[in-house]
Amino acid sequence: MPKQRHGTPWSFVATLAVCIALGATSVEAQSVDAKSAAGTVACLDTVSLTPSKQMLVYLRAGVADSADTGFAQMADLFTQSASQHLRQLLHGKGSVLPRGEPVITWRHIESHPALGVTVYREGPPTFRSLSPRIDSVAGALLLRAAHDAQAAGDGTFWPGETPGDSARFVIEFALPTLGQAFPYGSARVAFPTFSVMFPPFSPVTATGTSAPADPFAGSQLQPTGEVVTDFEVDSTGHVDPSTISEVWPVGKERPTGQALATYNAFLKSVMRWLPTATFIPARIGGCPIRQRIREPITFGVSQ
Repeated sequence: MPKQRHGTPWSFVATLAVCIALGATSVEAQSVDAKSAAGTVACLDTVSLTPSKQMLVYLRAGVADSADTGFAQMADLFTQSASQHLRQLLHGKGSVLPRGEPVITWRHIESHPALGVTVYREGPPTFRSLSPRIDSVAGALLLRAAHDAQAAGDGTFWPGETPGDSARFVIEFALPTLGQAFPYGSARVAFPTFSVMFPPFSPVTATGTSAPADPFAGSQLQPTGEVVTDFEVDSTGHVDPSTISEVWPVGKERPTGQALATYNAFLKSVMRWLPTATFIPARIGGCPIRQRIREPITFGVSQ
């Protein structure tokens, strides 16, 4: 039976993986989810910060897998500059990270793309706020920090080897996994920018009541393999099918021939299983919340 990797940290993650849509949810499901979201908001409004824990908020760049090394490095450098200017806007001094409060609080701070940056071979870049899920003040400050970095001469530039006339990347807020000091879920460098006080948090946990079927169970062929996916678990513990995406390591070539056929069989099994899987939802201060997680599943490994 395939198994979920024990000890893998559940985390707030946002990746630029290729999305594999599994179809729209029903009207009834959307209605239930809307009620659940409203209930979550009402519950979070009652959460106390006593006790609470100081948590770092990072900035990191998200670039497409197809981006060349020069463009990815430029995106990281600009994100570092934006991080420094955002720290200045929050009155940070020296190497001491500023606190977000009272301007930015824990509410609506999550790992999610917040700013889109389009770089042109000729002409200045453009910046656009992306997600309504991000705290509006934090998003506005990040937008201003990007403009300040550009005006100070710490802006974007066009790497000579990058093809085309324009290219795009995103800058996202990134939160560390509970109990760890660094954000999980991306190989990209992340820059600590400020801190906020968070209520007690418990991450998504697997129930262990089901697993994807092994497509080669009972056959003489017993290949091994691993499929990694990102998806969101809602406040009821169900997977949101529209958020499921396959994760393929950056820089790693996909297999060919029989190895590719085997991997695709594993992937298909996982994609069929995820919409039926149930989890114990993440909680903040006792309130169930949505959380994006990364789940590696191995096949052909004995229990």
